[in-house]
Parts: sequence; structure tokens; C-alpha cells
Amino acid sequence: MYEKLIMNVILHIFSNSIRDHLITLAKEKEALLAILRQRESTGEYQYIQLEEESLDKIEAVLRQYEKNLIALQYSGHAGEQSLLVRDLEVNSEGIALQLKDSAQKYVLKLVVLNGCCTGGLAEKLIAYGVPAVISTSSPVFDESATIFSIHFWRNLITYNLNIERSFWKAIGPAQTRTRVQLDPSVWKLWGEKDAIRINPIHFIEAQSIRDDFTPNGILFPALYREYLRVGNEHVTHSRDGTKGERMAAMLNSIPHPMSSHLQKLFSPLEASPEKYDQVSIKRLEQIGQLYQNTSEFCFYIMVAQLWEIMLEFPSVKCEISPAIRELLWSFLSMKTEPRETFDFIPMMKTLLNTIKDLNENDQYKAFIDKQIIYKDFLRLPDEFYAACAYLMPLRIHTYEEVITEINLQFLCKDAEQHLLQFLKPLSFMHRYKLTSIQNINVIKLRHTKHAYTRYKHKMTFLMNAKGGEESSFYYMKSYIDTWSVILIKDEKRRKAQTIEEPTFVTMFVDFLNLSPFVIDQNIYSKNTTLSDIMFFRGFFPEAIGYKRVSNTLDKKDIQVLPIEDNISPLTKQFKNFKKIVLGNRP
Repeated sequence: MYEKLIMNVILHIFSNSIRDHLITLAKEKEALLAILRQRESTGEYQYIQLEEESLDKIEAVLRQYEKNLIALQYSGHAGEQSLLVRDLEVNSEGIALQLKDSAQKYVLKLVVLNGCCTGGLAEKLIAYGVPAVISTSSPVFDESATIFSIHFWRNLITYNLNIERSFWKAIGPAQTRTRVQLDPSVWKLWGEKDAIRINPIHFIEAQSIRDDFTPNGILFPALYREYLRVGNEHVTHSRDGTKGERMAAMLNSIPHPMSSHLQKLFSPLEASPEKYDQVSIKRLEQIGQLYQNTSEFCFYIMVAQLWEIMLEFPSVKCEISPAIRELLWSFLSMKTEPRETFDFIPMMKTLLNTIKDLNENDQYKAFIDKQIIYKDFLRLPDEFYAACAYLMPLRIHTYEEVITEINLQFLCKDAEQHLLQFLKPLSFMHRYKLTSIQNINVIKLRHTKHAYTRYKHKMTFLMNAKGGEESSFYYMKSYIDTWSVILIKDEKRRKAQTIEEPTFVTMFVDFLNLSPFVIDQNIYSKNTTLSDIMFFRGFFPEAIGYKRVSNTLDKKDIQVLPIEDNISPLTKQFKNFKKIVLGNRP
């Protein structure tokens, strides 16, 4: 049986055109090579790519592997009755006839025709006995076809979904890359239920994967080294400590929305039955949740940054495109459930590029140049975004509970490698303090001069896995935004110069206000001493919905805060956001 599986062949034919060049075809070829080579190395199948080959070469390969060709994909220009090979129109009837023997010997299980208007050829292939065929019924944009192909094969190979599920879960991402709205029926899946509800690519878990993979075996040491490299003070001081001490030092220097879920991967509570630190579906769910939390947090940082610029320069309103406003409005008005699998990274990147474009204007350049965190995000490498493209489908599949136990060891190893690729570039986050401003008091004694008036800020730091337990008091000459969750970017403190001053006086705090998208419920409820950080989850009748960042795996844990006096600041902030950023949306 093992020898038979080794002989299975998956063939992808890529054919571009000199006259009408497909820009993203090379991207598709590279991505599919990465996806399919992973399991090819375990001996499950042979993966072959043909690029810009002659018709004679393609026909020779089809003859050579007619007894063990289990799946074929064509990517390139096509029509109802033809495929384009080196700008030569090839009659699709001939291709169908060459695949007929493989189909009728029950070898060929799947053909994907990733080109425009391929329904005619699909119909012939089904008639000749191919069990499952994917085709298109109209022209498809180059980028959409590429994204569909990548997601389909990742679903089939990496996540072990059946053909039908792989198909439908690739439609959505493909739709988002179109310049105009496409009818979902552009893509069509042909075949009987029994044929499309299987995965034709048999999975064999290689012994080498079982032997060389231990959860966190690579993730923790590599992240720890990265935080040492970037000069994290907590991590540097922990170098001679135990593994637990080093782990705690790193987690306590990362913002709570990230560290709370990373901690579960490293060392779940002993009383917890989930076993997040073992090979399991729960571990994959936690990796997906960590990615979702972190990407949502990054998105809110960019939203806050753009809002800050628009508050500083009202004229920026005229330079924000209607498309950006529509994008933000669609997010703001989204229902609760879709937010759990919403892809925040493309929106974050769009806002980042918008700020970058504004920075070209001399009127705003001096102010934007001071926004340090914006520059940190601007330096995120391509590898970061490649990891996002892997982790987003993982989040969707784990949230929808479609992952099976079949290739769990392989998936856990693969997911951990991509998580590391995602988290390492975000190591700059340790330089910023996520803080909850819970109270501000005016300190002015009757015998002191007004010049010595100080504003005493109670700040709870949210830089650990548990949430805000550590509070400090900042004495300042002026006050900063109250009842808010802020990201402190820079601060300057000095010792007291007179007996009338507190021991330390904070002279300057540069910060970014993340509220009302990120809040500390403790500020509004006053019923606990522990901070309770939440992300925005939508508007309800006479209420605003939020969800705890530490408990986001619970789908029902939505906190609906009635619009009353104690949360009126949130309502006012949303109204201002709609007015300033969205252009007076209702």
C-alpha cells in the first residue's frame, strides 16, 4: 500500500502568454510549490510542475503518468473549447481524450481548470469519467484565480479538507481580490456527492515528523533569542534564570492581548483540560486565536494612528479616499459573529499605506515622522505577511471546527513554524507599554502655587498574560486621556526638585489612545480590582458589544454594555470617530 501511494502523481501545468501576460501566475506557482512539497517529502505523492512547456512535452508527461495521475491543474488563459499553451490555442477535446483512460481506470480523481470560461472542457471531462472537476463560467481576474488556487490546495493538502469544502472555502478569499463584484457561480464544482466529499490525496504521517517535533521546542527558544536580540530589558535580566523565569520575563514584556494567548501555548494551567502545549486540535485552535487577537490588536493601532493624525490636521479628511471610509464603515457596522474570522491584516496594511501616502505631504510629514510605532509597522517584512496568509485560514478552519485528527502532527509543526514567522517581526512591541488609565486626580494644596498643581494618574500596566495587576501613579503637569486604554510610546521622568513635589514627576508621555475599540471594563464597572481588557464587537440596540481578549475562544462570551451614564464616554468617542474619520456617518 505504501509503494502505491508513493507512485501517485499530482501535476500542475502553468502556461503564460507573451501577448496578455498573467502577472500573478508566478506567485501561484511558487505558493503551490511550497504547499505541495511539504507532504511530497514524506513520500505520499510525486509533485510535478510544468511551466511554459511545449504541447509535445505536456502530452508526453500525460502519457507517462496515465496510470498514477490522481490530480491535475491547468493555470493560464483558456476558453470554452480551448487552452492556451505558449500562445497556441489547443483544442480541449484532445486534452479530455488523453485524460479519459486515467479517469476510467479510477486513478484520476480531480481536475482543476484555473482559467477563464472553462465550463466546456469541464463538461467533457465529466462525460469521460473524471469524478470531480473545477471550472469557471466567465472571465476571472488574474489575482482572484491565483488566490483561489492557493487556498484550494492549502485546504486540500495542509488541512486535509475534502474537495467540496476546499472549494467553498477558497471562494471567499478569491472574491475579496476582485476589482468588481463577481457572482460566486463564476467557479463551479462538477461531480457526484460521493466524488466531491472525499480527499483524494491520502495522508501518511512520516516517522521523521513524529520524531523531531515537540510543541514549543522551536517556538519558545527562537522567540526568546529574538527578544534578547532587540534588547528587551526583562528578557536580558532573565538569561541566567530557569526556563519558567525566562518564559515569564518574555511574556511580561508583551501586551496582554498577545501574551494572554501565547502563555496558554507555553504553559497552560494545570487544572485546564485543554492541553494547549501538546499536539492537539486545541493547540491549533489556540494558535489561530493568538493570530486573530494579535492581528486585530495591530489593526486597532493603525486605526488609532490615522484618527490621531486627522485630529491633529482636520484637512486630512479631504485626502482620505471614499474607499478607505467605506472600508472602515463596513468594519464598524459588521455583525458580531463575522468578526471572529475577519481578516484584519489587509485592512491594517491599507491604513498603513494610507498614512505612508500622507507622509509624502510636507504639511503632515513632521508630525507623522514622530509616530514611531507607524514606522515599526512599516518595516514588517514580506515573511510576516506570508505567515498571515497561512495563519488566517487556520483560524477559520479551527473556529469552524473542520480540522480533523488525520494529519495533526504535521499541522501542529507547520502551524508553529508559521506562528514564529508571524511573531518574530512583532518583537518591537516590547518597547510600548499597554496601559489602562483608570483615574485622574487634581493635586493642589491650599498653600501651593498653581505652578505646582499636579495631575495624579492611576495607570494599570497591561503587559503580562494575566492582565492588569500592577498599577503605578504618574504625577504630571497636565492630564492625558482618561477612561482609556493607551499605548505609551515614550515617557520622561525626573526626580523631585522641591519638597512640594512627589518623589518622581513625569514630564512627558507620548501615547496612542486605542479606545473605544480597546477598553478596560474595570474602568466602567468598578466591581473588580483586576483589569478586564476587551475588543469591540459591534453595536446593539441601546448598547455596545465587547469581548474579553483573554477568553475569545468562547463564542458566546459577548459583553453587552448598556448605553448609560457610566459608559457614555465610549458612545461619545464612537460619534467623534464617525464624524472625523468616516465623514459624519450616522
